[in-house]
Amino acid sequence: MRFTIYIPTPRGIVLEAARRFGRLSVVPVIQPGQDLSEYGGLEPLFVQDPLDPVEVARAVLARDADGDSRSICLAFGDKSTEVASLVNAALGWDLPGYLDFVTLETFRSKSKLRRVLGVGNPLNVPFAAVSRCDEVVRFVEKIGTQAILKPADGSGSRNIVTLDPGTVSATLSAIDTSWMSQGAVVEQRVVGPEFSVEALSWNGEHSILGVTRKFTSGPPGFIETGHEFPADVSLEVRDALEHATKEILSAAGHLSGLSHTELILDDAGPKLVESHGRPGGDRISDMVGLVRGRSSFELWFDAMLTGRLPVVQESGVTAGVEFLDLTGMKSTDEQWTDRMLSLPGVVEASILLPEAERGEIVSSSTRHSLVVFCGSTDERARIRRAINAANLELK
Repeated sequence: MRFTIYIPTPRGIVLEAARRFGRLSVVPVIQPGQDLSEYGGLEPLFVQDPLDPVEVARAVLARDADGDSRSICLAFGDKSTEVASLVNAALGWDLPGYLDFVTLETFRSKSKLRRVLGVGNPLNVPFAAVSRCDEVVRFVEKIGTQAILKPADGSGSRNIVTLDPGTVSATLSAIDTSWMSQGAVVEQRVVGPEFSVEALSWNGEHSILGVTRKFTSGPPGFIETGHEFPADVSLEVRDALEHATKEILSAAGHLSGLSHTELILDDAGPKLVESHGRPGGDRISDMVGLVRGRSSFELWFDAMLTGRLPVVQESGVTAGVEFLDLTGMKSTDEQWTDRMLSLPGVVEASILLPEAERGEIVSSSTRHSLVVFCGSTDERARIRRAINAANLELK
């Protein structure tokens, strides 16, 4: 049977993956006025707000149905996955265990995810759900070590605060904490390298697509500055990260679909940062495709159509992403892009913010640019150095 899949504002890599399967008919759900050239002749479904599940469901119902095709709404972002979950529930569409709303809400809430995992679970550190400064002060003074305060749901590195027991009250008094009323988590700070794990699940069975090493700016904001896929770690470390990820996914009730789990590795083993019922952003899914030969999305479509997890191929290829600060850039954006694309191994160079909007990088959404590269394991460090050197030359 054919599938008709409705996808809110899909990226090109998603459409490219879907085109590899003759049994998939893709309907992009987009706003009127969007550039249609990127959708390659597909017939979109127009809605004013692709993130309004009621509007999307009504628009789907008004569209002529294909009686020979099974329909499903798919999504690959934090908000869009919940929209797709609600649309599928409203229209009676389902895949086994895909985008369960309760599971997505468990992923969204950092404190709830930690509770279902188990307060005493070694993947957790001491934590507390908080909404007021006095609650934060009591927690930090009680544990007597550095702590991290952050929003209860996804923040894109916004409002992440590092706290010390002796100065916690002064630190909180000096910053805007009004966002805490919407829910926050404070937890013991974990020190160690950061990783994320991409997984594909079907009917409760989890297949690991790979482990990403994440480089950050460090405290206080821990903004991601680069990625390495697959992470250059020992087999023992990789196994520990993969086992931890599968335990977290099962505890959250994630049965089918792509997922992205972030962990910090300290001396005692992996510790949970957060997990999501969608693939990793920041071009991580692209890196999966460069290294494995098939993107995360293509692997998911394969599982959806065959009803089983596909085999994930190993390779000697490695990929990475560098997020570059363009402050003081003397070249034009076009010159910068051309220079980056001329470097061996570089497959994408993108400006994330126009020049007028570039300022201090204080969160993921304020990063200026990114460069994606791939090559052999031996070439990885050289390519990364060449990218950063070229960026400095243009300043």
